[in-house]
Amino acid sequence: MISLWIVIAWLLGSVVIIALVTLAILFSSYRARVPGFVSQVRSARYVVAYDDALQWLGVRYRERERLTGELRANIAAAAADAPVTEVLERMGSAKDLARGVAARRRGPTWMAGTAAALAAVVAQVAATILMQLTFLATVEKVADPYETVSVRAPLGLVFEGTLGDGGWVQAASSTSSPASLILPAVAFILFSRPWRLVTRRAARPVPSS
Repeated sequence: MISLWIVIAWLLGSVVIIALVTLAILFSSYRARVPGFVSQVRSARYVVAYDDALQWLGVRYRERERLTGELRANIAAAAADAPVTEVLERMGSAKDLARGVAARRRGPTWMAGTAAALAAVVAQVAATILMQLTFLATVEKVADPYETVSVRAPLGLVFEGTLGDGGWVQAASSTSSPASLILPAVAFILFSRPWRLVTRRAARPVPSS
């Protein structure tokens, strides 16, 4: 029991350390050179939101790095004459600023494609569980004792169940095929839009405040 608590404490400590290191890297990479720690944190949060929006819009890493660098410089320059809070309020929403800087049709949106593929996987898992529960309930109603029933479902799913002498399923299994990857793959392609690699536009410069 003691060893289990040691393992849990080690895992939690590792997660905390990784989170702190990640936050430190983000803070040092995205903060603007403005006076005051709180102001630096606010500027870093704004630039992170801006970078995240650019990524969802399909802006490549090197372009995002350049654009976020220009934004940090603009914030620092404007903060010389006004508080950071006022500067960020004048700039407006980081997402709106990103939309104004990067054209909508500029490149693949890999984050959106990944999110859509994960959503498709979750939906398939939920549908599979629902179908399997329905299948097991049907087996218990129509099958004879020790009879094995097999059913093929869409996307290559196969459900098998063996009814026991007590009237309930004593053994059940489900298998899938590579066809189950079709829906996530289609979702990834549709939402990431890889064909934009040949229609990418140049990013416009970040407007100064």
